[in-house]
Amino acid sequence: MVIAMGQRSNVESRRSKAEWRAQFAAVRASLSDADYAAKSAAICDRLQALTVVQRATTVHCYWPLVARREIDTRPFIAACVAAGKRVVLPVVEAFGRGFYDAFLAETTAWRVCVVYEACLVDRLPSESHDIAASTVVTEQAVLGI
Repeated sequence: MVIAMGQRSNVESRRSKAEWRAQFAAVRASLSDADYAAKSAAICDRLQALTVVQRATTVHCYWPLVARREIDTRPFIAACVAAGKRVVLPVVEAFGRGFYDAFLAETTAWRVCVVYEACLVDRLPSESHDIAASTVVTEQAVLGI
């Protein structure tokens, strides 16, 4: 995925996926309970406001690992269910092995990536199996890719 958000150093652009994951985990771990709740709520609000979500009859989402401070998508899921949408959750969660990308490669669905603003970067390392998002939603903005 490529997100144009300004210039970064060459050192940042050469980081491995594992290094980025460690940095993002540190950002998540640093969030207070109040910040975690506020940022997750703001992201869920922005998600719900997306035209593509409002028009959708089926939404595929992840169930957050709250202990790891993954963005809490449960309010978004509840709102989708309340709106009569079918919500689909992955049966098996596999992190960093391309399993989710394999699923995404089989669908033409609109792909929205939720991420904390503090975790936005210009470019992430990618492999041939990686599937890019169409839209990025943070607590502060909605970005087209």
